[in-house]
Amino acid sequence: LLQLTTVLGEERNFGDALHILGESMGAASLTSQKPSFPQKKADLLLEAEHVPEKDVHQALDYIRNCLVQGTLVLGFIALAENAFQLNLQVSVFAMKRAVSDDSLWQYHWMTGLASICLSIVMSLEKIKVGIDLLRSKEHVCGKIIEAAEAGKITLSEGQIRSSQTMKFVDGYWWIMVLTLCLLVLATLYAVVKLGAVFVCEDSVWNMTGCVEFDKHSLRQFD
Repeated sequence: LLQLTTVLGEERNFGDALHILGESMGAASLTSQKPSFPQKKADLLLEAEHVPEKDVHQALDYIRNCLVQGTLVLGFIALAENAFQLNLQVSVFAMKRAVSDDSLWQYHWMTGLASICLSIVMSLEKIKVGIDLLRSKEHVCGKIIEAAEAGKITLSEGQIRSSQTMKFVDGYWWIMVLTLCLLVLATLYAVVKLGAVFVCEDSVWNMTGCVEFDKHSLRQFD
């Protein structure tokens, strides 16, 4: 396999490097293959009658690289960009509704709602990607443990779980779980704020409940 070394000194095979570049370039044909593509590569390695130790570590490397990429996508794109933008959109929309008596069915309000709904869909799509990555890790690690129990691997289950590669995989798994939980909470918070636009008298809600405004004062800034 063609191996590339990152600036941090980590080894990446050519396929994983392409997927990382494809994410930043918006190459849908590449990004749509995650995590099914690295999972399939790992499955092919683990289907042999006797699995060499290097193939076990290679399968774990596939999942580790996938989790690293997924953590970056969820952390820097989904959470820091999509979720932040979504909450900002909802807050601006709610405050504009607070100082307006116009019908919600007017064009400018409907386009604002459509944009918010699109941002919610994008956040939900990223949440699905995160869940798929977590399931992929559980699937591959489960197959490795099954192979060890069946005697197809010379390593014991304890040796596999204590290996450096498995520790990296478990570490990135927990980072992804934390990032995914934050993304879910941020998305839910935005959805609740959006629902409050139609429930609260002044359209704005925060964690303490509906917010009351002096509309005369707010109109000075409209």
